[in-house]
Amino acid sequence: MQTKFLFLIFLFTSIVLSAPRLAGQEPRTSSNTSVGLVSAGKFNGLCYSGYRDTENPDNDIHPSLEELSQDMSLISVLTQSIRTYGTNSTLEKIPALSQKAGVDCYPGAWISQFTCENEKQTDNLIKISKLALTNVKGLNVGCEVLLRNDITEQELIGYINKVKSQTSLPVSTSEIWNTWLEHPNLATAVDVIYVHIYPFWDGIPIDNAANYLLEKYNLLKSAYPGKPIVIGETGWPSDGKPRGSAVPGDANQKKYINDFLAVASQNNIQYFLFEIFDEKWKVESTYEIGQHWGFYNTDGALKPHMADLIPEAGQAGLSRTSRSIPAKNATLPLFIYSDGCDSTNGFTPSGWMGELATIFQNDSIYNNAKDIIDISSADNPHSDNSCIRISYKPSLNNWGGFYWQFPVNNWGIYPGYAIDKSKKVKLSFWARGMKGGEKAEFMTGGILDASLPYHDSYSSMTTGIIVLSSEWQKYTINLANKDLSNVIGGFCWVTNYQQNPSGCTVYLDDIVFEEDMSIGIMDPLNMVIEDFYLEQNYPNPFTSSTKIEFTTRLKAFVTLKIYDSTGKEIITLANEDLPAGTYIQEWSAENQSGNIFFCRLQVGKYSQVKKLLISK
Repeated sequence: MQTKFLFLIFLFTSIVLSAPRLAGQEPRTSSNTSVGLVSAGKFNGLCYSGYRDTENPDNDIHPSLEELSQDMSLISVLTQSIRTYGTNSTLEKIPALSQKAGVDCYPGAWISQFTCENEKQTDNLIKISKLALTNVKGLNVGCEVLLRNDITEQELIGYINKVKSQTSLPVSTSEIWNTWLEHPNLATAVDVIYVHIYPFWDGIPIDNAANYLLEKYNLLKSAYPGKPIVIGETGWPSDGKPRGSAVPGDANQKKYINDFLAVASQNNIQYFLFEIFDEKWKVESTYEIGQHWGFYNTDGALKPHMADLIPEAGQAGLSRTSRSIPAKNATLPLFIYSDGCDSTNGFTPSGWMGELATIFQNDSIYNNAKDIIDISSADNPHSDNSCIRISYKPSLNNWGGFYWQFPVNNWGIYPGYAIDKSKKVKLSFWARGMKGGEKAEFMTGGILDASLPYHDSYSSMTTGIIVLSSEWQKYTINLANKDLSNVIGGFCWVTNYQQNPSGCTVYLDDIVFEEDMSIGIMDPLNMVIEDFYLEQNYPNPFTSSTKIEFTTRLKAFVTLKIYDSTGKEIITLANEDLPAGTYIQEWSAENQSGNIFFCRLQVGKYSQVKKLLISK
């Protein structure tokens, strides 16, 4: 989009007038810094992320309104302006809370590889802009999106234009300095450039760091003359491992912030320093610095070495206690997946397993997550407007799968859903293959890592290996009498090379926990499902032998067989008429070469399957 000259002048004037102003931070003489110690007035702008020790945006666990309000009492004495990240949940309320505190706010929509979440984030950003809050001076659409390669430049510009079409406020996105130089079309699309310049990440020694930032800032000014430029992020970590010649530490953090403030004052640079509080949820295995960029610890205590740079009113900090995250009470029906971006979808396919967990770290035919799983596919959905499409070709002797989790990315750090114990529950879903003949297994529950704080309250329940038809078919997993007080892994799809050596495309729809109303009613196969049940074997995994328990409440002809991972029958453990009762069979697998087997209980036309794991 080519901007006219008069509009540029108007835009530049409006940005400068609305941007956060420097607070008279003039250098004064000091023997321990190269530029003199900058006076402790209010900062021009600070980056704010309000997550406390038990909270994590990657798991969709956000600060409470009370916590955000408490933080504002400190923020109001530190800075004229804050920049935020995300508009979902309580984050949407930060602009209004900061207005009450007398602090300008530049809210940002978090843009990722997930289309549904991007739509919600940008819709909420537009909603904020229409509240007519006088302290909201500009909007950001995404943070380092192109650096992470989450979406394409064209897609990002599309979200920027979506927001721009609905607001008169300046709209931007933020990227590191060289990304801006590589994407002139993106620079044209925004009203103002928010640039991240981190001398630390570029391995620059502390004595040259502030001048390095100024050099890159001026490089951008030359590349995009007339375009307003704001330092959207810069800072220095107080702890962690060195990166090149850049060394973390208390003294270096203080020196960098002090040197930068002097450079910003001398060159009239608008900025947001990163950041107010440490963020414990950030974990980086390589440099171990993600948690240490704050001026304050996560508990609200000021880092002592920063005291000279902090306004006196903010030096006492505040007490930021952690809160307990409870399980979320759920009523039935509880949809794992209803339709596309529907708000009733209660779980997220975030638990990538097997080679799918690492596939984007290697050379592959896949460019993004949507190549593998599309939750808004219009390919002949079972109901409504969309369904889930999964396309996957396992590599030789490998496997992959997804867990639909609550909260997102939760392997046992947080509790899940507590489903009404008074109800008799089943999991229902519809599935089909693109061609027919595709094989897969579907499960629920089973995230049981004992080393983590939480786990599913029931062992995995599985359909066993299913051969899918090209037509939609309904499947159910009976959860009667199961403990559903903590449900994390709501649903799981998994397959392997042996099942689909040429790859597969499968479709899923209408996945739901619902009340089972079939008690005492014969199903179409003339069998009361609740009258027969196969327990998970124990121990599992096992080394040589395991016990398999099953129950029949009616006299029936029962077959119990073991199969290997290819579907080959290994042994028949039971094949006879049995009176009502509970039975235990022991199976020895000492001479078996595989690691994964399946036990199938067949009663008439009804069957149930459990996965058996051998540990070698």
